[in-house]
Parts: sequence; structure tokens; C-alpha cells
Amino acid sequence: MISTAVIPRLSAVIGGGALDPYSEAHIRRVVHLAEEVEASVESGSVKVQTLLKTIVTSFQTAIADTEALLARFKAVHRGLPAFDPEAIPARRRFLIRRVKLLRNMLRWRRHTGERYGVGALATRLVEQCVIDVAESGWEVGGEDITRT
Repeated sequence: MISTAVIPRLSAVIGGGALDPYSEAHIRRVVHLAEEVEASVESGSVKVQTLLKTIVTSFQTAIADTEALLARFKAVHRGLPAFDPEAIPARRRFLIRRVKLLRNMLRWRRHTGERYGVGALATRLVEQCVIDVAESGWEVGGEDITRT
């Protein structure tokens, strides 16, 4: 019953956007849910693997969205942009949100290990998204946020 009805429905709901990869509460709940599902179904079940992969896909989507956002920003702001007093708080909010995503990915990685390339995703997030933005404002908070 669980492997034929519950797991496919959970995968569909999570794949449809019900999981917020930035939410600590969502990640905590999905870790508990995955543990319960794995305990009630035989180990190595294809449907359980599909559920776990769907959860990782939500992280991949969040990173791809961030990379697309940064690519658009870089395309528009070639050269030196004019001074904007909102740039420092906006950069700080952006970086804090990405650090939150990184923490949640590492929490999920603690549960799944290196399956599905979660470690590579975390590396991609840090190298492609966090470092570039943090270096542009290193003296005004970028360094502090990257050290957390």
C-alpha cells in the first residue's frame, strides 16, 4: 500500500512544488518523512529512490533559478553600476538566503549521504552563486556571511 499509493503521491506533491528548499521546517519534516518511508518499505525500493531523487530535484531547481537570476543580473550590469544605497542590504539578504539553502542541503545530505550528487550541488551553490556575490561586497558584509 505504501509503495503503490503513498510514495508516488508524495513524489508528485513534492515535485509539484510543495517542498520549499529554503525552509528549515520543510527540510526537517521531509527528513522525518523519508526516514518513516524507508523504515516501512524494503530497503533499495525503486519508489523510495524516486522519492529521494524528487527531493534532490527541488534543490537542483533552486540552484538553477539562482544561477539564472545571477546570469541576468550580470548581463544587465556589465561594467560599474551606479551607487545604490540598497545594494548592501540586498546583497546581504541574497547571501543569507543562499546560506540557508546550503544549510538545508547539508541537513538533507546528512540523511542521504552522497547519493544523487548532493555534495556536488552544495559545491556548485557555493562556487557559482555565493562566492561571486560575496566577493563583490567583501568589505561590507560578504566576508562575514561566507564565514558562517
